Amino acid sequence: MEPSNVDRAFEALVKRAGVRPIGCTNLRHSCATLLFTMDVDASTVQRILRHSSITVTTGTSPT
Repeated sequence: MEPSNVDRAFEALVKRAGVRPIGCTNLRHSCATLLFTMDVDASTVQRILRHSSITVTTGTSPT
């Protein structure tokens, strides 16, 4: 599936549901937040979101 097609389909669903417009990326951020709130470990969240690096998942940069 082309990303632009996914975005268009999601936009149509949001409009049909009558909710505030958000993008797919917002869903990924919300998913991460909910998983961390549920005390899911960072490596599991990384695998779920398919991040290449744990620093992307945790929002920290290596020093």
